[in-house]
Amino acid sequence: MGIHRSATPTAHFESFAEGRGWNASFGEPTEQRSVYALDEVIRLLRRAEAAVSDGSWVAVALSYEAAPAFDSALTVKPSSEFPLAWIAVFDEPPQTPAEFNSISGRQLAIAEWKPQIDKRQYRRAIQSIRDYIEQGDTYQVNFTFPLRGYVSGDSFDWFRAVAGSQGAGYSAYLDIGSHRILSFSPELFFERRGNTLITRPMKGTLARGRWLEEDAQRAQQLRGSTKDRAENVMIVDLLRSDLGKIAETGSVEVPELFSVESVSRVLQMTSTVIAVQRPGVTESSNHGDHQGARATPAWDLHWRHRANVPEWRRDFQRSHQNTGR
Repeated sequence: MGIHRSATPTAHFESFAEGRGWNASFGEPTEQRSVYALDEVIRLLRRAEAAVSDGSWVAVALSYEAAPAFDSALTVKPSSEFPLAWIAVFDEPPQTPAEFNSISGRQLAIAEWKPQIDKRQYRRAIQSIRDYIEQGDTYQVNFTFPLRGYVSGDSFDWFRAVAGSQGAGYSAYLDIGSHRILSFSPELFFERRGNTLITRPMKGTLARGRWLEEDAQRAQQLRGSTKDRAENVMIVDLLRSDLGKIAETGSVEVPELFSVESVSRVLQMTSTVIAVQRPGVTESSNHGDHQGARATPAWDLHWRHRANVPEWRRDFQRSHQNTGR
């Protein structure tokens, strides 16, 4: 029996990019669990693994504050009301109902998003980042900050409207009870097919051309950019190192390097890293996401400043690998 449009799914994954992503919608979980303590995170993930082994489908959400559960060297801000980890177990296979091809048409109202830092804080943060780079504490920083706004109307309709406008291939809507999570990403974090692990990081962005010839010229420009290639190969090396920790010896490969693809209104440089998972490994605990999972020195910078200025959310990345090929 399909999911009725009147019942918002608990976990919904939808691709708005041709040839990328996947579509699966789950409702009415047989089990939901949230944990708020670090010593409960791994146990919850093992419960998820057990449910999958029993033939169920499982959706999982992990907070960045759960990082010390995988590596005690990582220091994070004390968790708030948001759970460190959440799972939902479904006995029924995923649905991809046709009624999700269009939103309901109900009116949405979205208030203006307001940055939670002012210009002075922003400029001070940028200067600090430059200082860290000059001092050799880090060589790449992803600076982000929160925005706060208000939305009225159906949150699932809003999710589909935003995802559709962005053309995101890896969009997700999760209703975890206490919160609703709306995620829009063009990037494949990682995927496991059998015992094959696949990750496709994006590093390098350029605006699309105004016509086909200019679009092709800009794609070639991005492909040959020394700066973007250096950033891309840095994350590739980081992911090769991370996958090597859980992969069979000699199985880590890079079948595609410096590919350029169109994502809505921008061009993105991507590379693909694959590996064969080592038998007995059930948790990929240290993935080189741009939030800096294995970047302990730079991670310390992130949380030191987050503690000093609670409004800031700054995510640092540092690769310990050589940026050369």
